[in-house]
Amino acid sequence: MSNRRLLTPEGIPLVVAGLAWLGVAMSSGFFGFVFAGFPGSVLTGAGVALTLWAGDRRILHYAAAAGFLGVVFALAGVFSYGIGVSLLLAVLSGAASVFAGWASLRLEPAAEGVPPAKPALGLATKVALDEAAMCHLQLSLKLPGAGRIARIEGEVRQALGLYADEGWLADPLSYHREPPPLTTPVVGRGRTRGVEYEHLQFPSEFEPRVGEPGRDRWLGHDPLRMAHAWVMRHPGPPRPWLVCVNGYRMGHPFADFSAFDSRVYFDRLGLNMAIPVLPLHGPRRIGRQSGDYFFDGEFVDTVHAEAQAVWDIRRLLSWIEQQGAPAVGVYGLSLGGYNASLLASVAPGLRCAIAGIPLTDMSAIIWHHGSSLLQRDLERAGLTQEDVRRLLSVVSPLVLEPRLPSESCTIFGGLADRIVPPAQVQALADHWKAGRMTWYAGGHLSFLFEPSVRQVIDDTLLETLPRP
Repeated sequence: MSNRRLLTPEGIPLVVAGLAWLGVAMSSGFFGFVFAGFPGSVLTGAGVALTLWAGDRRILHYAAAAGFLGVVFALAGVFSYGIGVSLLLAVLSGAASVFAGWASLRLEPAAEGVPPAKPALGLATKVALDEAAMCHLQLSLKLPGAGRIARIEGEVRQALGLYADEGWLADPLSYHREPPPLTTPVVGRGRTRGVEYEHLQFPSEFEPRVGEPGRDRWLGHDPLRMAHAWVMRHPGPPRPWLVCVNGYRMGHPFADFSAFDSRVYFDRLGLNMAIPVLPLHGPRRIGRQSGDYFFDGEFVDTVHAEAQAVWDIRRLLSWIEQQGAPAVGVYGLSLGGYNASLLASVAPGLRCAIAGIPLTDMSAIIWHHGSSLLQRDLERAGLTQEDVRRLLSVVSPLVLEPRLPSESCTIFGGLADRIVPPAQVQALADHWKAGRMTWYAGGHLSFLFEPSVRQVIDDTLLETLPRP
């Protein structure tokens, strides 16, 4: 959304909803004023900004989030405001979110090579969900200040020099070392959403190389030393396995088994399942939230996180092979799609790779979603997007070549995805020359409900991982 537009009419419903909330706030007591004043002020401010100064993506993030927040507040306040007023506030707030999604559809430029998304009410609602999710993601990032940026720039320069001298920039595959096989993980048991699963734990044994910038800092994070995976196995003869890689902010059994439904892959298709937990996620987190510090500007740490993710999953794959698996496929979502794509280039012997709504270019997404202030501070320190892209090339699925034939590579993406831009998905499709490329009319979060997504996953797994 690079062009500033004036007088965007989709902001007017947000102003109307906000003023309705403020009207309720003014006629309520102190508690009611605080409770109603918050969604009222946010909706009004976001609506005015969207109407008069559309062009900054964050306006749409806040606008959509404010609308959904208004719906929740309205339903929560039904006993204070009465059914009629609460329903009116909920309807106005919900409509405000949908209009924010519609504005996003109208203002976001189409990506080259990607079919255009045709505006529709249902699609606008899906986009609004993405925009609201982006509000949370933006607010939860711990972006670096000026002092930390100076250190980050120095580490990037040092790493680029080392990677060039060692030949890893010229041959990124050589950056990835062969991990030792996994033989005796600790196996526990767990239950979530009515699903019984095994909890595998094993020492990662990954260490950045001596001399790599950030090595000591990375090794100082104790939760990263232990790898985790959620596993479901059928009794009886060996069966094919599907390794599912979690997305950003996931890494807990409830979220992971919600995204990778065992009723489909384990029960209906009869596959064994393994869901490894990415570094910095779930029980491996080092911040308050799962995924903290992954996209917070520590670029050499991002390299270590991706290198360790591939290392740990390859160790898990070695254990799966020891179980007599006749075939193994990998399926990742979002950030997990990035890692599934990396595995398709690094891990030998996979039968298929499915990259769902995949992030593929981290430097581009940091500059796409990052604030102009962060970009200015980075560039003042002498750190450009091209510098970051070169650093991350050793763990980039757009640089490494897939080991799989084209017909075993599957990609799906949302035409109106506002978290992973469609251009990122198209870049992987161009690089892979994927045998199955599916676009659906939806956003990042709607993939679970898209029939075309279910169909292309089923087709891929039934053809590449047939049951014996």
